[in-house]
Amino acid sequence: MAANILISLSDFIDKADATIAAVATLAIALFTLTLWRSTEKMWGTTQKALQHAELTAERQLRAYVHVAAASASPVGTLINFYLEVKNFGQTPAYEVKLSFVIKLADLPEKASDLVPPDTPNISQAILPPQVSIHDNFTPPQQLTPNQILKIGSEKAAIFVAGQITYRDIFGRDRLTEFRYYLGKQTGEQTSGALAISAEGNRAT
Repeated sequence: MAANILISLSDFIDKADATIAAVATLAIALFTLTLWRSTEKMWGTTQKALQHAELTAERQLRAYVHVAAASASPVGTLINFYLEVKNFGQTPAYEVKLSFVIKLADLPEKASDLVPPDTPNISQAILPPQVSIHDNFTPPQQLTPNQILKIGSEKAAIFVAGQITYRDIFGRDRLTEFRYYLGKQTGEQTSGALAISAEGNRAT
């Protein structure tokens, strides 16, 4: 009888060990799964934080090439237009190309009437940060009395519209589109700063 008790006790211990092992294995599996999910979430959070940091650094360091000044002044019976483009960023802009058109157009203006030429007016290999390029252009055509009347009655304006293309230090192609105009809203005199059009201005 003592032998039977010992055998039963041994079986109980074996079964208890097996149960404990099973429970321990399950606990380890649950812990591992929880740890894996936590690690995955941390990895995702870290990746998002890294991407955000990289995007922030790119925004802070990249080149920003935009129009710094646009004006007009009389030259005898003609009008001289001045356009200055500047790299406002902290790193160089590469393959900078400036294309623009100067044209009298009826109001409201149509984008199809203000398409810049395919050949750039100014092309520069590198534009360092905080450096400008500029162009002076005097169209040879004189305004007719009828055109002056249309400008004075706000039915037309002289537009300076174009685009700037360049590549930043991160290898991204960038585009700045601009549209300025000379009309009654900018003053009776054909001089001074041009007004910014409500349309045709965007940057990437």
